Amino acid sequence: MALLGIEPAGPTQWLKDNRGALPSILALGAVAVFWVVGAIGGIGYLSEASSPMAMLT
Repeated sequence: MALLGIEPAGPTQWLKDNRGALPSILALGAVAVFWVVGAIGGIGYLSEASSPMAMLT
């Protein structure tokens, strides 16, 4: 494709062209990590609970 004058843009070039999207991408990553950690911790917490009321308190 380089012979045709079309070169694929790498991730660094995309970030340089779209700097305004960086905060949104970081926020989305943080939310995804938060959900994954919460799901893992929630599964462990649910396995230890003896009843739904004990789990809520």
